[in-house]
Amino acid sequence: SSLVVCTAAVRALVVFDFDSVIYRAASFLADAYREALNHITPPLSPEAILGLNHGIRPLSAGLRNLFPNACGGEIDALFVGVVRAMCAHSIRGEGSITPGLRETLVALQLHGYTLATVSDGPRTFVRLNISTNELNRYLSQVFAVDSRLGLSKWELLRQHLLTHGINQDRVIIVGGGNVEIECRGSGLKGRLIRYASDCSGASDTRTAVQPVSTMAELANAITRAQPWATARSRSVS
Repeated sequence: SSLVVCTAAVRALVVFDFDSVIYRAASFLADAYREALNHITPPLSPEAILGLNHGIRPLSAGLRNLFPNACGGEIDALFVGVVRAMCAHSIRGEGSITPGLRETLVALQLHGYTLATVSDGPRTFVRLNISTNELNRYLSQVFAVDSRLGLSKWELLRQHLLTHGINQDRVIIVGGGNVEIECRGSGLKGRLIRYASDCSGASDTRTAVQPVSTMAELANAITRAQPWATARSRSVS
């Protein structure tokens, strides 16, 4: 697929963190891991499952950390089993997109923004939920981590921007509570917006990260940004 970088109407590329902003899977992830790994002997402790749920990303790296003596083929088999369990829970409707997200994407698209998403989640799982919720109507590009590359989602995004000569000053990144640490640590320089339902207050002048707590706030925060100069349309693959 191709990503439209800049057209006469496009103001910026807005990249949403799928894992913390777009989709809510916390209600079933631990159950999915437990089901997929229940054949392991001795059984994994609740602490190990919790660590896999909240620890090292992406999933393949978390599995390698949890089973350091397993060979590559064994890790691949575990990975496939976990992804299958995650997708089964999702298909049963146990996860959900963030309330107000669809309306926000529509509004931003109408304002001329190009929209994309990044995720440390398995590509099959991410694409399933984007398709099921018909978010592919709005998201021009999906950056889902390929475990073979050994890159985080933010490193993958930075590599894409550099490869295609996309000016990072024209990129707005919407992430969760650790968005600044994760993005700056990966060398990303775009404008950052921290989305969290429990965040409030003005921007932190020390970090220049703007906090928002609702989708309505998010749409306003983006559309209030100073418009960039228009440019001739070009696309990259």
